[in-house]
Amino acid sequence: MEYQEFKVMIQKRMQEIMGDTIEVGFETYLKNNHTEIEAMTLKKKGLQTKVMLSPAIHLQDLYILYSNFALE
Repeated sequence: MEYQEFKVMIQKRMQEIMGDTIEVGFETYLKNNHTEIEAMTLKKKGLQTKVMLSPAIHLQDLYILYSNFALE
């Protein structure tokens, strides 16, 4: 399974779990060392504020673990 397929699979499953009040998406941001990283984010739908806390789940490492496990 390619990384993009993995992302879609995880996003759909997380959306099922979170229900209609939480939006599951992806954002790219800069780390402290100016490296771009993509993360899955969970946000309350309809929230219009710029200041909030949102978990950011880095899927790259999970994908590597998944790929290694799938090959065994």
